Amino acid sequence: MMAMHGILCLVLLLTLNGKADVGLKPTPSEKQGGRPLAKPDWAKDLPPESTSDYLKELRRRMAEGQVVRVRAVVRSFIPVALSSLNEDLSSGVHVSGTMVRVVSPVKFKGLQLLIHHQALPDEGSCWRVPDCKIEFDFHNRQLEAKQVKLPGVPFIYDGNLKNVTVESSPWEKTVTPSVGKDAGP
Repeated sequence: MMAMHGILCLVLLLTLNGKADVGLKPTPSEKQGGRPLAKPDWAKDLPPESTSDYLKELRRRMAEGQVVRVRAVVRSFIPVALSSLNEDLSSGVHVSGTMVRVVSPVKFKGLQLLIHHQALPDEGSCWRVPDCKIEFDFHNRQLEAKQVKLPGVPFIYDGNLKNVTVESSPWEKTVTPSVGKDAGP
């Protein structure tokens, strides 16, 4: 049985190895009509992705863009969305996250975003409740970069979101002021 498992793994690796270069380049995301989205003008002529200048320039250009009001719906809460262990694997850091689906602006409708939490949200928090509505201000260009799947786009943390409004119940809203002086990407 183990020999069969080893052979199947080898066949799978050989099959994937022949197509390895296909998955290495970012593929443009598709709009709802099946059309790929073009790279935004501001993202053209970036330095090569393999250089440190690429990440610096990408972040600089994203920060130059406008801030937009985003309305989103919670899809799911992920207790461990990001994990980092010490060398000895004895302890580490675990970060929770919430997957949201953008409702507006229309340009980003349907975009899925994983928002990492700097602190674990409370049990009854909107961040943990599917279909709960959340609004926040965020950088337009970082949303565009996520939409077209540019490599190297930084994680989104809840501290990067400005003027967050969460629906705690259908008739009550809670507003959270911005965190820090500049919590940009």
